[in-house]
Amino acid sequence: MQNLPSRDPLPYEIYAALLAPKRPGWALWMPEPNNNLPIPYRKKGVQFGDVGIIAPDGSFSFIFNICVSRDNPINPRSLPEEFVPIHPPIDPIDIRRFTVFKAGSCLASTSIEKVENDVVSPELSFQCSGSEGVILTMPEGAISEDLEGLRKFREYAAVNVKMWYKYIIGTRGREAKNGDVRLVVGCDKSASWGVAALPNTSQHSKLKFKSLDAQTSDSRSPSYTWEHSGTADVRDGPAQEEIDALSREDTSDDLIQGKYLNQCLFVRTLNLELNAEDWENLIHEIGIGNTLSEPGTGTASHSPSNRGPSFGNTQAASSTSSNFGAQRTVSDAPVMELNSRGTTANRLTISCLLLPQ
Repeated sequence: MQNLPSRDPLPYEIYAALLAPKRPGWALWMPEPNNNLPIPYRKKGVQFGDVGIIAPDGSFSFIFNICVSRDNPINPRSLPEEFVPIHPPIDPIDIRRFTVFKAGSCLASTSIEKVENDVVSPELSFQCSGSEGVILTMPEGAISEDLEGLRKFREYAAVNVKMWYKYIIGTRGREAKNGDVRLVVGCDKSASWGVAALPNTSQHSKLKFKSLDAQTSDSRSPSYTWEHSGTADVRDGPAQEEIDALSREDTSDDLIQGKYLNQCLFVRTLNLELNAEDWENLIHEIGIGNTLSEPGTGTASHSPSNRGPSFGNTQAASSTSSNFGAQRTVSDAPVMELNSRGTTANRLTISCLLLPQ
């Protein structure tokens, strides 16, 4: 059989890979929450304790949250009977929160040059001199939120990860491969953004990210758009209709100057992986055979975890029936390694292994 030609990388793949050295976490090509999720979730966006996967479109696909009760509006009604939220709950003192980017900030790959305008203007101008490049703009800045002291999350995940995979693949029917499931422990969020990916460009591309006049666009807060020459994939958000759908009769503190701080630019996670024996037993128990391959087997996959920045595994003894480990040094800083694109990312891994009998 003749081998099929390799395909060009998708915009979200280029975007995640080239931004990996710039910030810890996975750069989301689609920062906005899924419009089909419950309104209380969409107002907050990605949160501590979210369990989900990185979807093929470069978004975070939320499945459930371990920090709230099973009957909380953001959790699905189909959760397993044995589901119990993590206890004790997160103490606010264990959350680190900073403004990491001021209004008008941007991140870009090394091939992108920011062009200074001759006149004072809120517009951001760029040009790309390489074969590919990516840009993230944050016209209203961004904040970071990270959970300190992850041991409780690791231990909870080690005990429950097999149940989670069974629920996600069996009950929910997700085609998650081993290592795809993630537990959120941090993120960067903004109220507005613009993203651009320039794949295989053979010419000097120019891009401009600018604000639309709030009065002419009939919105309560600025909206933004891209202008560009040459080949580029661009997105901006959130859409005004998304804000309007959430803000109707909203008297909460979530709405700030006409927008929600619910757009997730980078997500930091513990990435959960079963050992080979547990994984094989699980897929046969669910009755799907061996259609879901393990990472690293060479099987083609649309799963970002098989292509993006990654880490190896370590194991440590546990008082439960499983071992669990994470790529952490004594100082609790992530150990990073280069991937095939020569980039790094802050990807944490828990590997759950049965103890010898």
